[in-house]
Amino acid sequence: MLGVKPTNIVILGGGFGGLAAANELRDNLPLEVKITVIDKKDYFMMDLVKLWILNDTRNFENSKRPLQSIARKGIDFINDEAIKIDPKKKSVTTKSSELPYDYLIIAVGVELAPEEIPGLSENGLVLYELKDVPKIRDTVKKMKSGKVAMAIMGLPYKCPPAPYEAALIIRSMLKGNGTSDAIQIDFYSPTSITLPAGGPQISEEILQILKSQNIDFHGLHKTISVEADKLKFENSQANFDLLIAVPPHKVPSFIVASG
Repeated sequence: MLGVKPTNIVILGGGFGGLAAANELRDNLPLEVKITVIDKKDYFMMDLVKLWILNDTRNFENSKRPLQSIARKGIDFINDEAIKIDPKKKSVTTKSSELPYDYLIIAVGVELAPEEIPGLSENGLVLYELKDVPKIRDTVKKMKSGKVAMAIMGLPYKCPPAPYEAALIIRSMLKGNGTSDAIQIDFYSPTSITLPAGGPQISEEILQILKSQNIDFHGLHKTISVEADKLKFENSQANFDLLIAVPPHKVPSFIVASG
């Protein structure tokens, strides 16, 4: 209709949630409804690929897809970082512009917060951090003996089974290198069982799988700090040669500030 402003839907985040929402809306709304996805990354990659990069069966460059490709579906993409939401004004501010919206979908996910554990950034590697995964892989390949510590350092955390799969992958890598017998793997968690989200039975099955691969699970171990070769818990400590961590997660600060 002449003079009627088209509806404008803005989606923050080009991951699974944001893209699923964008595609569902595009399939079910008239073309005159404008749909815009904003993400600070210019690519989409499934997080599970990080485990394939860890075991050296996939690399990053061959695993990502350009987010700009959603344009062919009639969805706009802006490669920028959202820094402010004004619900009263109904606008999103990015680092380079301000965009009005009629409807807003927030699907940015969580942020990793290794800074909440003193010493972690200096002395450990983060399993969920893309830049750290190749470092973990290369360090494991070079190890001849010693201790690998894997630690969940905050609750809740995304993709609960992933750290256990990573531990099993590392054990398999060590077997392939012929160094498995000389390297201890310890898994530390603040929970009493391996996978509370899966329930007691699944948790027990995971525990038995870990035991079968000589991976020791230590429940009720809440990490409070990390030193050069030492994990400190509330009531104990443990040494390591390689620390692989799942750090605490947090809500992005600009969302908290939006009210």
